[in-house]
Amino acid sequence: MANSTIIRNLTFVAAIGLSVTTPALGQQSQVKNISVVAYNVHLLPKVALKFAGKRSNSEYRAQAIAAQLAQHEIVGISEAFDKTYSRTLINELQKQSKSGLLMVKGPGRTGRHLIGSGLLLFSRFPALETHTTTYDHASRFLTSGLKADGFAAKGALHVRLQLDESSGASVDCFLTHLESHSEEARGDQIRQFARFVTEHADDSVPRILLGDFNIEADPADSESQYCKLLGLLTDANRTVVDAGQAIATGPVGTSEATVDGGGRRIDYILLSQKQATSSVRLDLLRTQHLRLLDENVEEGSLSDHSAVRIVLRADW
Repeated sequence: MANSTIIRNLTFVAAIGLSVTTPALGQQSQVKNISVVAYNVHLLPKVALKFAGKRSNSEYRAQAIAAQLAQHEIVGISEAFDKTYSRTLINELQKQSKSGLLMVKGPGRTGRHLIGSGLLLFSRFPALETHTTTYDHASRFLTSGLKADGFAAKGALHVRLQLDESSGASVDCFLTHLESHSEEARGDQIRQFARFVTEHADDSVPRILLGDFNIEADPADSESQYCKLLGLLTDANRTVVDAGQAIATGPVGTSEATVDGGGRRIDYILLSQKQATSSVRLDLLRTQHLRLLDENVEEGSLSDHSAVRIVLRADW
């Protein structure tokens, strides 16, 4: 576990909305709407495109994705594996942004990995602290072949963002990309992710948890990994809201952007807070799954996934 590198003056890619409890005497409360996005961008190394999912014109896609995301306040990116295309994405976000952005990278590669985590978090808010972790368990070549997740340093990152300097209002953001092949390894990662959240979150600060969890939403099955994840993130005094359950129009799923129904819902933004003690309250205003179709890409969309976008009202 190590502190992430923070690069300032970069474009912000996701946004959130929060609100605080009753202000102190003589102090006015503040309200802000924040847009937050979680997006698996499918920027794979060229060598991986032959067996891990083809998506053509990656240089163009990186630029177009940046143009689509630059309007938001907070953005969580997964699968930005290729260094060249990721640099294009970052540079284009810088160009598109009207103000400087914070960028935090997820865990990088170690001796047992060929590439890093592919996680990037952008924000218009400054960071108070950051942490990363690499998951201990993942699918390996012997069981999953060249598609094994273990080639990448999959893990999670944490950023505490300061929404307001004068009041100290802040929010904890946790971004992750979980195992896609082995259910057993993904179960281990879910438990490690929950421990990571517990270790680094401030109990009085709201939490935004986002990314590609590779878990299909199945609230009816108490033994599903979806329910187990939510259970680990919930306690007697803390609520967890799955923003994707509020989808009213458009595709319900996220795994296949060009399919009318969107495929499986495996990308999430979760909101977690203690209403009684939180200094900031997050109210979910709306949720969208953005297909980001593009006729300049042979496969029809900027990524194989749809993006999850929410608008929050923040009170503090």
